[in-house]
Amino acid sequence: MRRSTTQKMSPAGRRISAILAVTLTVANSALAQQSSRLDEYVAEGLRHNLSLKQERLNVQTAEAATREAFGTMLPSISADTRYSNLSGNVQDLGELINPAYATLNQLTGQNNFPTDLKLTLPAKQQSGVRLTQPLFAPQAYFGYRIRRDLESVERARLVMEARDLVAAIKTAYLNYAKSVRVVEIYEQTLALLDENLRVTQKLADNQQATLDVVYRAKAERSDVEQKRAEAVRQRNDAARYFNLLLDRPLDTPVALDPDSVIAAVTLPSADSALRSGMMHRDELAAASNGIRAAANTVDLHESAYMPTVGFAVDYGVQGDNYRFNRHDATTMVSVVAQWNIFNGGQDGARRQQATLATKRLKLQKNQLEKQITLQIRQAYDAAMVAQQAQTTAQDRLSSAKRSFDLVSRRFAEGMATQLEYLDARTSYTSSSLNQIISTYDFVQKYVELERAAALISENVAKEL
Repeated sequence: MRRSTTQKMSPAGRRISAILAVTLTVANSALAQQSSRLDEYVAEGLRHNLSLKQERLNVQTAEAATREAFGTMLPSISADTRYSNLSGNVQDLGELINPAYATLNQLTGQNNFPTDLKLTLPAKQQSGVRLTQPLFAPQAYFGYRIRRDLESVERARLVMEARDLVAAIKTAYLNYAKSVRVVEIYEQTLALLDENLRVTQKLADNQQATLDVVYRAKAERSDVEQKRAEAVRQRNDAARYFNLLLDRPLDTPVALDPDSVIAAVTLPSADSALRSGMMHRDELAAASNGIRAAANTVDLHESAYMPTVGFAVDYGVQGDNYRFNRHDATTMVSVVAQWNIFNGGQDGARRQQATLATKRLKLQKNQLEKQITLQIRQAYDAAMVAQQAQTTAQDRLSSAKRSFDLVSRRFAEGMATQLEYLDARTSYTSSSLNQIISTYDFVQKYVELERAAALISENVAKEL
């Protein structure tokens, strides 16, 4: 009877090995070449993630502010019109001019001058068009440069947010894939324990074994069943969080390709990771653009001591009636200069504040460079340790599998106790789980290195 039991247990053991074979393909590997499924998920997250949509709105707002600042240096055209109707005690200039014109008519003996004029000021209508163009406006120029630098800061923040999102999506995907593998291991282990419980129960019924072995088998099964339930909960939570990042319904199924996790590559060197981080971390780009904006702010306040010069052309008509001809039209060309000579030292104080802000931003960038260097080194060391742990986990799994196979044969032949069999099974399951966890831990550590060293910033920028 026990020999036939061994034949039934072996396929279950082989199923565990098959599951592990899929997982072991990720040994000594990283996410340099993601599966097409994961690429699609990343692209979907970049399109639909709500936080990223907010960052895009910030960039669009900054673009509009830049266009507004640029518009202050361009010509502007405005039109205005006014029609007035005076009442009450209004002085009519015709009452003064008409008697004089009547005297002139008497002296000349001719009626060359009108004597019925009605002239009131101001004229009933005034209409005109004004064209203005700044000729020398340093404050407008530096204001535009500041807005342009701040727009670059927002663009860098968008790429930073996208890079963090890509890392979050990959990590969530790996957590889900890992939890799926763990659940499968527990389910296959339950198949072994169900068979063991069936055999021990039959032995006890035939009085070939005592009830304690049955209770021990039930306890082992209950323990694994509890762990499987917890693994299922973690799997479902991982799937919901992954869908949240992609702005999908939380219960949307997550598909896993056979090559869903990793393709084998080699970790970059520490020096190349550091160089990539210093060249491509958008935090440094944002800091540099912030420093330039602060420096332009200094120039803006220095320009307050310079004059501003503008050019204006006014064309219009005025009078009691609307008549558009060369006699009623007026044209005025103006050049206006304004110079702020003294305003109580306010401009000097503003310039000093901007200078101090520039120095503070430079210190912050220096600190940021050191923090990024620390992040990259820590991420690299963690990835190296996780990669080395895979070798140990593989050796442990190989030993546990061989031990389980030997104990299983001995148990089937009645040469090993149930305690030995369960201990071997527990060690095999534990080693299998450790192999899965160590493998996915290495991949997740690589994702963190990928984020810290900005190994994918250029690709992310293209998606945006």
